[in-house]
Amino acid sequence: MINVGIIGVGRIGRVHGESISKYVKNAQVKAVADPFLNEKSIEWANSLGIKETYKDYKKILEDPEISAVLICASTDQHSKLSMEALKAGKHVFCEKPLAETVEKCKEAEKIIEAHPDTEFLFFFPPYSLARWYEFYAGGTLHYHLNQKEALTGILLGYDNVQVYDFQARTDIITNLDLYIDAGHYGPEINDAMIEAISRGECRVTDAAQAQKNDDLLCALVDQLVLAGGWPESFVY
Repeated sequence: MINVGIIGVGRIGRVHGESISKYVKNAQVKAVADPFLNEKSIEWANSLGIKETYKDYKKILEDPEISAVLICASTDQHSKLSMEALKAGKHVFCEKPLAETVEKCKEAEKIIEAHPDTEFLFFFPPYSLARWYEFYAGGTLHYHLNQKEALTGILLGYDNVQVYDFQARTDIITNLDLYIDAGHYGPEINDAMIEAISRGECRVTDAAQAQKNDDLLCALVDQLVLAGGWPESFVY
């Protein structure tokens, strides 16, 4: 049984906690930590069988029985907590984004270089197509795609990094029933991504593949623009 610790029990931390507790075999959430832990948070954790609840996240990092840590804290803490967890010898899952500035992302990149024997997995989550249309309407579609392609190029330069791209999964991004809102998806998609990664699906191994995925996204957005609304079907 793999013992997991979750740092941050806001909305996304609870989504992951419930997904692991209910659907992930051979894994259990042993402890959660959040500086704003309150009675409702503790009640939620206890309802899932999680008995260890802390305000100090270091309790999780110091627990030798916990082998994997999910970083679900506020964005400004993502890179810092990820680096601390890696230094503590934990497997780490970090919520998006890795950091709020390029400088902090580069600090996290140093961890990859310092741990050549550690395998790192990065993935681009499947925002709904409605979200990509919002980027288009706001004039930032190509900005986001250019940033994504630049980051992918950097990550692919490391032998100990795997990159997965779910943003062109048309079976997911065109099904709005799978989403809480345009940018946030439900636990079904978490499960689908875990299964895909375990099978090596949606992995990006070169820049051309990343470009092909982004070209597909642009083509789908173009179909939305031309249709003036959500069409009955899309051409892939």
